[in-house]
Amino acid sequence: MEEQGYQTSIEMTYEEYQTMCWALKRRKAIIISGIVSMLLLAAGGISLQSGDTAEGIIHFAMALAYPCLVFGFYRYSMKKSYRSQKIAADNRRVDYEFYPDRMVVHTAVSRSEIRYDQLYRVKETKTNFYLMIGVNQSMAVKKEFCSDELLAFLKSLKEGKKAGIPTWEHSPSR
Repeated sequence: MEEQGYQTSIEMTYEEYQTMCWALKRRKAIIISGIVSMLLLAAGGISLQSGDTAEGIIHFAMALAYPCLVFGFYRYSMKKSYRSQKIAADNRRVDYEFYPDRMVVHTAVSRSEIRYDQLYRVKETKTNFYLMIGVNQSMAVKKEFCSDELLAFLKSLKEGKKAGIPTWEHSPSR
């Protein structure tokens, strides 16, 4: 007989998906666009000092436009990715069951079992946990829909991923 686990669910709307994507990728996008913009500003400054005003202005304009283009492209790719997902468009509910060695994820069209040792990373924000199977694949667990026991377990799972240790035994209620 299997030990009873924790359960929760989330409605994966576009807003939730967008929140998840920004939480997981925002820092990288900001760093990359910041570095490129700084390089363009430096190139613009060098161009102006060497007397090439037109080229300097172009570099400055590109430095301002680049972050907008990066974020615009990222929003476009998020929307495209969300629309291409196999979750039924009329039912985007995702149910989670957490057991000692694995979690089970149910949607309208699929069922997956994922062992905790297969998780790449567990990220916690103020409102959510993100359980990452890989760099570009994650699942959102909304804190407001979790019991106190599940929240404690997810925190221990996050700490366990950092330390590389099993987590069920470290959950406060186990």
